[in-house]
Amino acid sequence: ALEGSPADCVLFALLGPMGESPPDLVVSGVNSGPNDADAWFWSGTLGAARTATFFGRVPAIAVSGVANDDPESVAGVVEWVVKLAQSEVVRELRAPAYLSVDLPVGPPEEIRGIAFADRARGHWRDSGRLTGSATQDSLDPSIWSIVLGIDPQSPPEGSDVAALRNGYIVVTPMRVGDDDLEAREWLSDNKDLFPAW
Repeated sequence: ALEGSPADCVLFALLGPMGESPPDLVVSGVNSGPNDADAWFWSGTLGAARTATFFGRVPAIAVSGVANDDPESVAGVVEWVVKLAQSEVVRELRAPAYLSVDLPVGPPEEIRGIAFADRARGHWRDSGRLTGSATQDSLDPSIWSIVLGIDPQSPPEGSDVAALRNGYIVVTPMRVGDDDLEAREWLSDNKDLFPAW
C-alpha cells in the first residue's frame, strides 16, 4: 500500500521496487468513475497509465466503468480485462502508447460489443460558487464548491459518451506527449514574429 495518487503509486513502483525488473504492462483500474468525454484529462486512472508509459516506458491500459455494488458485474469486467491484458492487441502496445478503456456501467450481459470513438469534447459541465462569509476585502476563510456533471443534452453521434450510452465498451488509443509538432514547425518558420530579445 502507498499513500498517494494512482500516478504516485506507479512512479514509486517503477522507479523503486520494480526499477530493475519492470513489468510488461501496467493495468490501471478498474475504477467506477468515468473516463469519458473531458473527464479523461483529470482521471487518476489515466494518470497512472500515462505515468507508466512516460517514466517507466511500460505500455499500459486504463480501465473504468464498473458497478462496484454488483459482484457479477465486477467479476465479468475483471475477467474481460484479464483477457484484454493477455491479447495480441495489448502485446503490440509500445510506450508511449496506452489504451483508455471505458465500460458501460451495468450488467455484463447488456454490453453490446466494442467501439472506437472520439471524445465528446465539452460534454462535462462545471459550476463553481463561493460559500461562507468571505468577501473581496476580507481575509476570512472561504469555501469554493465545484460541481461537475454530464451535460444533459444528447452527446455527439460517434462520440465515446454516445457509444457508452448505447452499451458499448469504448477503446481510445492514447499517447503520452503534448508537443505540437505542426505548431513547432510553423513557429520555426516564423521566428521573426517573436519580439526581439
